[in-house]
Amino acid sequence: MIERARFPVNVCAVLHRNGRWLLNVRANDASYAPGTIGLIGGHVERNDGPERVFESTVQREVAEETGIDLTGTPLLYLDSEAYPDTDGDLVLTVTYAAELPPGTEPSAENAVEDAELSWWTLEDLEADPRCAPWTSRLVRRALAAITSS
Repeated sequence: MIERARFPVNVCAVLHRNGRWLLNVRANDASYAPGTIGLIGGHVERNDGPERVFESTVQREVAEETGIDLTGTPLLYLDSEAYPDTDGDLVLTVTYAAELPPGTEPSAENAVEDAELSWWTLEDLEADPRCAPWTSRLVRRALAAITSS
């Protein structure tokens, strides 16, 4: 019998509004990339889906971390990649981009999880030493996807 590999899956969002990107500063005690500027997102859970599981996951994670409801907001597929976690196990990540309506702001009172959220221009993001290399790469890719759609 063939043994099939099983991997945890993260789904993330790059959120754009008025020339700025809503991103999260990872906690200093985070198990992966602590203290860096990263994307909003998290692991697929059993109750995500069963259809459009990645889209359901990113909508849930954005709501949990920002209080923003992405229902009705078009999600643009950006990328998928694999990376080893701190134990060396492979984790898959799927990333989407979304253009938020004007005036959309994160709401701590609607968020389930604590997150240090801020809006960055691409220039400010790339000048910040906390910016993870994959974050600026995905933001650049999101900018291209959003402006071409």
